[in-house]
Amino acid sequence: MGREIRKVTPNYEHPRDGYGDYIPVYDDHMLPDAKPEERTWYQFFEDTTEGTPCSPPFETKEELIDYLCTESGEGSFYSDNNRPVFSREVAEKFVNDGYAPTFVIKKGRTLFLPPARWRSGIKKKSF
Repeated sequence: MGREIRKVTPNYEHPRDGYGDYIPVYDDHMLPDAKPEERTWYQFFEDTTEGTPCSPPFETKEELIDYLCTESGEGSFYSDNNRPVFSREVAEKFVNDGYAPTFVIKKGRTLFLPPARWRSGIKKKSF
């Protein structure tokens, strides 16, 4: 479970239910009719469920990195709109790697937390 960057079609609109909430969708089921070369934009998703967006889609990685670095809201690890706020260094690493685990639990024990290089770059509360 964690966070990932997915390639989406330009201006992709993730499906919502009757209440306006995002419907979790696995990446390989998200755009079944889209050819890989049509997936040219980038979007930040959580994959603790099958996957829901945590950002709008962006045409470039740089735009997504800028979005992740924008201060918005106060309080805990998440901003007011439930979006993590990263340092530029961590945002660049995350977007370029394409994935960052939150943690792994086995038999009730936390086995893995993100490496310190990820945790130290979070501007708000750490993992």
